[in-house]
Amino acid sequence: MPLRTWTLRFVPALVLLVTLGAVAGCGGQNPPASSTPAEPTTTATAAPTTPAATTGPATTTPPASTVPATTTGLAPGTTVLFDFDTGPAGVPPGTSTPLEVTAGGLTARFSSPSDPAAFSIQSYDSTFLNLPRFSGRYLYQNPIFKTDLHITFDQPLAQISLLFAVLEYHGVGEVEETTALRLTAYADTAGTGETGTAMARGVPSDTTYPEGSLLFDSGGKPFKKVVIELLYQKPGGTVFVLDNISVVTPS
Repeated sequence: MPLRTWTLRFVPALVLLVTLGAVAGCGGQNPPASSTPAEPTTTATAAPTTPAATTGPATTTPPASTVPATTTGLAPGTTVLFDFDTGPAGVPPGTSTPLEVTAGGLTARFSSPSDPAAFSIQSYDSTFLNLPRFSGRYLYQNPIFKTDLHITFDQPLAQISLLFAVLEYHGVGEVEETTALRLTAYADTAGTGETGTAMARGVPSDTTYPEGSLLFDSGGKPFKKVVIELLYQKPGGTVFVLDNISVVTPS
């Protein structure tokens, strides 16, 4: 047999025998099975316990406090003067109705059905009227036709007095009896609930217009509005002027 052929046949067999002997020399023990590493154990972490909300003492929203009505009215028996000259009652000349004037904590609103500008604040410097009992500024009727003056107050009153003049002439062919001025008082500013009336006539003079004063006392029935007007007579006056309006709160 040729050497090459022998080598190809017997060398592999010899290698196999040597390998088997080596295995036998190892005691015939199989190599330990490789342990597949255990998957890491996932430790379940308990969710953090949210502490129960602390329940404090029940809070009750207090109801809106009912504040007792505060009396803002003037003290009983208080006298307030509207002279259109001094203090808060001073009103610039030329100011026309409707207008509001505040004096001594009391507000009076002057108006007329013939507004605007049925009455205005004037003085001798603007009218040149000879009115001896008047001084400084006064409330003057602008139109020459008859019209009423309404005065409303923001607090109840018990008494009102005022100075007036009627622009009329006396003598032959003129007014023989002075025209009467009338005041009507009402319980509310709407002009309902009449509480009484008062009337007065001016004193005639050869050199001046008739001047006079008028007083109204409610007799225990407070009022918040007055309407002042010249009563109709023929012949008679149609224009009047007022000053020094004095009011008194109920006692």
